[in-house]
Amino acid sequence: DLEAVSPQIREGDIVIVNTGWHKHYGDSRMYYAYSPGFYKEAGEWFAETAKRGDEKQRDQLLYMASKFYEKGEDLNLAAAVIRGMGMSAANEQLKQFLLARALRVENLRDLRVAATAYTERFGKPLDNLQLLVDSGVLVQIPVDPLGKGYDIDSSGIVQLRN
Repeated sequence: DLEAVSPQIREGDIVIVNTGWHKHYGDSRMYYAYSPGFYKEAGEWFAETAKRGDEKQRDQLLYMASKFYEKGEDLNLAAAVIRGMGMSAANEQLKQFLLARALRVENLRDLRVAATAYTERFGKPLDNLQLLVDSGVLVQIPVDPLGKGYDIDSSGIVQLRN
């Protein structure tokens, strides 16, 4: 419970939670999909807390909330929430960043749907994004608006490249 931490979090504080998970950083699937710590609920808390802060604090909390939503399994919800946060951001640069992040999550959702269709059609997991185009499942690979791209893990699940 973030409200009940001791000592109490005050304005200007930086909060760092050391879970020890940094040792898995090189394995993106393990690190991002199974990491302990904050998930959607933390994103909800950051978004709610952002309503109580000044403009700068609000924008920082919205940015942090978007990262937690992006990690969730419900990509439709994540994209909708991040898009909503972008539309409510006071800072124009943050607004554009959050809208791009929402599009990135929507692209990830679409790639995962396409990867599932590929697996069902060909009976094997996807191991290369270009196969989606070559097989006719997609016309083209969506461009990541943040310029980082997408990867496929060893199970054939499309992931955000970090």
